[in-house]
Amino acid sequence: MILITGATGNLGQLVIKELLNNKAEFVAGVRNINQYNGHHCNLEYIDYDNLSVMKNAFKNIDTIIFISGNAETEHRIQQHRNLIDAAKQENIKHIIYLSFITVTDPHSKFSFTRQHIDTESYLKASGISHTIVRSCWYMENIKTEIINALDNQVFIDNSNTGKISFISRQDVAKGLAQIAINVNLQDRIYTFTGSAAYSMQNIVDLMNANCHKQIKYTLYSDNDYKKRLIDAKLPEFLAEAITLNRVDIDNGDYAFICQDVNFINKKSPLDISDYIFSICCTH
Repeated sequence: MILITGATGNLGQLVIKELLNNKAEFVAGVRNINQYNGHHCNLEYIDYDNLSVMKNAFKNIDTIIFISGNAETEHRIQQHRNLIDAAKQENIKHIIYLSFITVTDPHSKFSFTRQHIDTESYLKASGISHTIVRSCWYMENIKTEIINALDNQVFIDNSNTGKISFISRQDVAKGLAQIAINVNLQDRIYTFTGSAAYSMQNIVDLMNANCHKQIKYTLYSDNDYKKRLIDAKLPEFLAEAITLNRVDIDNGDYAFICQDVNFINKKSPLDISDYIFSICCTH
């Protein structure tokens, strides 16, 4: 039996759909069962902050698809340790942990990198059999900026010439589900990226080519960009993390290209040029 955490999020729902399509036996771990309005499936109450609740949820579970919660770094580190402790005490056979591509950079400025490094290390020390998937930046993360640029002819960001091998949530979700249901894919470290890397100026060029626009790229300072994110109602800790992520982007941390997702999903991942074209066609 598989349990998926983070089931109510965008990625979690895509993983659930993949598991349903594959007729896998699973339960979705959610914090508020009465408020769940996602894909119809069996639900289990979990709380990253409550060890006994998680131990109860993990009874009769063999495999956990572990998707991070939504909290500041220090809080999230403890939450992840709680989950691993509960899994160990309940003799979970395997954990598939969704990590992040920047864990290989010890100087990463993205605050969540430290949380992923800690979780990977703690998971390894636990002795639990595990698979780690290090994902690149989701292309959906810039959807709002793409739409704003289509409306206003200006694309705003704070990165210079650094490139990102964007990956879609759908490709990540399919890969996580495939690993969960295929034991022969487990006990490895994977890196999920797109097939090509793009700078933000490249993104603007693709928008202009696909949408017949004359959008200009506007480079913001870190301070101005952070203020813009806060004005858009992002929590301050998240706005700061995304702003400082610019350093990792410009240092080349996101430009790495890997074929792992092609191998697992048996197809090429969605390219951001096609993603941009789909937004242009529907907006």
